[in-house]
Amino acid sequence: MIERLRKIFRRITGVSTPLGGISWNPSETRVAKVSTFREPIYITYPNNHSIISFLEANDRKIVFLDTHIDASVSIKEQWELAERKGLNLELIASGEFSGMPLPLPNKENSLVTLTFHFSDDHVLKYSTGGTGIVTVDINGFYEVSRTFHGGPTTAFHLKEVKASLEAKIDILNR
Repeated sequence: MIERLRKIFRRITGVSTPLGGISWNPSETRVAKVSTFREPIYITYPNNHSIISFLEANDRKIVFLDTHIDASVSIKEQWELAERKGLNLELIASGEFSGMPLPLPNKENSLVTLTFHFSDDHVLKYSTGGTGIVTVDINGFYEVSRTFHGGPTTAFHLKEVKASLEAKIDILNR
């Protein structure tokens, strides 16, 4: 029924727009409902309340991420946390962490991990510097799922979802 209405609206738009009439854009109705996260995700610093809250609120939904992972080790606290968690910073810095659980340190000391599952053709852009700065850009649509494990660990999984170029442009240009 809905698809039939869309076809009718497309025909009205196609006929009336050249004559100065009605215009209708169907993509806005779907993409406008997608939650977007734009703050950094810290792997070596306990400041992840916003991403944890975002993932909890969007469990079992598709979201858009326009963020970056910060795995920097430029201060003593970050270096100690990376050592204590046994982080493989080389894999993160090279963008080769698909399927690898990453810790989400937080001020509540909750045990939370985040695992990205990127599509095979996904190319990550990363930056590293001699001062210990490590960041990896994350942009795209992801399906969020949460699992609970032995003890108090909560694991979030973000599986990349293919989307049209129009949908990506719409969200990035908001």
